[in-house]
This record gives sequence, structure tokens and C-alpha cells, in this order.
Amino acid sequence: MPKVKICGNRTPEDIRHAEGADFMGFIVEVEGSRRSLSIEQARPLFRMASDCAATVAVVRKTERDFLRKVQEELEPDFIQIHRELTPQELKEIDCGARIIALVKPDTHAEERALRLRDYADVLMTDTFIGGVSGGTGLTHDWNISRAVRDAIKPHPFMLSGGLTPQNVAEAVRAVRPAIVDVSSGVEANGAKSRELVLSFIERARGS
Repeated sequence: MPKVKICGNRTPEDIRHAEGADFMGFIVEVEGSRRSLSIEQARPLFRMASDCAATVAVVRKTERDFLRKVQEELEPDFIQIHRELTPQELKEIDCGARIIALVKPDTHAEERALRLRDYADVLMTDTFIGGVSGGTGLTHDWNISRAVRDAIKPHPFMLSGGLTPQNVAEAVRAVRPAIVDVSSGVEANGAKSRELVLSFIERARGS
């Protein structure tokens, strides 16, 4: 039974809707994302979420001063670097938090995942469109993600990209990830839906 991460939370109401999830994710200073929060905006939300789930700061910037500020001011359980780094870049990250690292799901994904595995606490795949990952609402080839998961096991693996209450059970059966990650798939009219969140969690854990 996989754990569930509800990502892209922006308001106290989002957090209340996501209660029951194992992880709550917040996008922090990611340019171009409509769900992005400043560190100042995110601070009270992290405090609120930490009472009910593991917290994840999702970032793309990897400058040391920025990551240290995220860690010191938000105290996340994990920092998710949502762009693919080289093993050397990942190795050099020093921020005091556990790291979730991204692997692009292409024909060389297994090879890269094996090189990154030693420098991240969790590896994940997400859909890439136009060279950018995340926020697409689209799935990718789950066979590639399953191959990555098999290559790195028992290292934790998280599946993201286009998951919804309607397809998450199928995704779990196909990939067998340790964690499933959803954002737009549990939104209605641009905001988190309690009904969709509950349905997603139930179907993910019942698969």
C-alpha cells in the first residue's frame, strides 16, 4: 500500500482538505507556477501542516543560501528538487533536510536513477513537457517508471504526473511505487477538493 503526497497546497483550507495524506507538499519560489508561494507565505502553512503529515518544500532553485533559508525558516521534512540534477550536483547539496530527487522518465532513466540513488532519500519520476516537469496534468509511460522502481529497489520511489482518483489504482498496480504524488488531479476550479482528495487516498491505498 503506497503512501500519499498531496502537493501544491496554498491555503489553510487546502491543508484541511489534505488531512489523511502522509505527505503535504508546498511549491516554494518556483517561477511560472500558479501554486508557488514565497517563503514568507509558506511559513504558517508549514507549521500548520506539520501537525498532521510530513512536509515537503518543492523547489527548483538549488543555490546553497536559498536551500539553507528554506530549511531554516520552513523546517520541512523533505526538500524536493523538481528538476533533474547530475549526481555531482545532487551530491553537493547540503541543506540539512532529506532530499527527493527527480529522474526524467525517458529511455535512459534507469541508468541515471542508479547514479542518483546514493545522493537522495527518495527518487521520483514526473511528466516532462517542453523540458519542464510538473504541473502538466498528464501521465507518462508507466513502464519506464516501473523499470526505475525495479532498478533502485528497495530505495524509496515516488510516482507523479497526471494521477487522479480515476487512474491512481491502475498506476499503483502498474508501478508499485512507495509513494504516489498528486496536485491538479485533486483540484476543482483551481482549488483542492476535499471529495477528490479523499477519493484519491482511498483508491491509492485500496489498490
